[in-house]
Amino acid sequence: MIKQEQIAEKPIKVQHLGPFVVDQTHAHNSYLILSDDADILVDVPPIQVFDLLKISLNKFIEINELTHMIIQQTHISSANVIIELIDEGFKGKILTNQYLARQIRNLNIPIEIICIEDAQYRMNIGKTMFMGFIPMMFLPIPQMFMTYLPTVQTLLSSTLFSSFYSKADASIDEIKKSLFQYHRLMMPSSDYIKPVLSRVNSLMIKQIFPAAGYLIQPDKIADIIEFESSLDFYNNAQVFKYGYEAKKETNYIEIINHMIVILQKHFSNIEILNTFVGTKLSLSNDTLVLKRSVLEGYKLWNAFFDHIYVKKGIMWLSILEPTVNKYYTDYEIEKPTVYRSLFTTMAMQVQNLGKAKSELEIHLEQLKNQVEKTKDQILRCPITKLFIESVLREILAQDLSIKQEKPQLRGMILVQLDQLNDINKKYGKDAGDEAIRNMAYQLYQVKDRETQLYKQAGPGII
Repeated sequence: MIKQEQIAEKPIKVQHLGPFVVDQTHAHNSYLILSDDADILVDVPPIQVFDLLKISLNKFIEINELTHMIIQQTHISSANVIIELIDEGFKGKILTNQYLARQIRNLNIPIEIICIEDAQYRMNIGKTMFMGFIPMMFLPIPQMFMTYLPTVQTLLSSTLFSSFYSKADASIDEIKKSLFQYHRLMMPSSDYIKPVLSRVNSLMIKQIFPAAGYLIQPDKIADIIEFESSLDFYNNAQVFKYGYEAKKETNYIEIINHMIVILQKHFSNIEILNTFVGTKLSLSNDTLVLKRSVLEGYKLWNAFFDHIYVKKGIMWLSILEPTVNKYYTDYEIEKPTVYRSLFTTMAMQVQNLGKAKSELEIHLEQLKNQVEKTKDQILRCPITKLFIESVLREILAQDLSIKQEKPQLRGMILVQLDQLNDINKKYGKDAGDEAIRNMAYQLYQVKDRETQLYKQAGPGII
């Protein structure tokens, strides 16, 4: 998170220039940042409204007094506008990303260009001006960024929060609708937006200034951020491309880049980058964008997931599976082989495990019943089926260890069968057992409900 610094100097002021209406649905916003140490123009409009930009600028500052220009995005006439500004006297520095810097340098104009990547995504100008730059990949082009001014809690959001423009007095619902239409048309997927919104939510923001469309009133910022977080779309122009003779082809490289963005939500960039080091998939060190591969088409698609499975196992595949399923459902993009083979095998294993689990539960229940039965057999006399004397001793020990609040009467009676040995000798052991069993039965018939019977270790019943 970009830390806010306490500045004792004259506060920074951000002046809105525009909206410069380009056509029936497009209006461009430029901004002028004014401070003691720097006067900065943020984002230039298309060439057809350049005169309107000059008029707006001249209300606050001369073009030759501008110290910097921040180019967060480009359009087809951006180069012409930059040249016009230089012809009008601009001698300052241009701040932009490496992607746009290469395009500007190709103009061979005598101007200093500073790349935000080289500046570690932050810059101090004098004592009063501190800026942070927030990457926003593929919104809609690679290496896009926003500018954050922490001292005034202001976000110059570029295409994020931008919208189409149809009338000046649009309601909040109309702005939301225009915002969704703009994002749906201009950006590859809502999945690319969510990581950037997460970063935005970590900042203290009182003002959001988008590059296109309607400004966002301060009291509506939370509502708009929540609305944008809820967007769910995917632009199928990124899914398919058209080759020779307009033949439709699946754009596997772009889809894989989408998968990498999803992985970035769960793992660090360095871990993802290291996963593909030495493979046939070449990722950008800075953005993790898949730039090239010797593989093409479905072979590339399969290789990406096969390598993930070998290096990272089932967890990474599980994270990507919902998105793979979405491509399969929405665009009929064939699932990688590893999903069709691995997950089919896993499904069968799960089914078999479920069956084995049921069988195991039945077996455990049988064992439990057997244990209870065996336990009962050990604790009971096999002849009378009464609990044996040791059980009584255990119960008495526990019962007598508990202090009673009121005196209670307890008693025991020992009933023994006389001449049991003589019966065993004269009539056999079975007759003696039957005599014991019969005595237990008779006692059971005459005892009350609270009286318990136990088999003595000898020829008696307690």
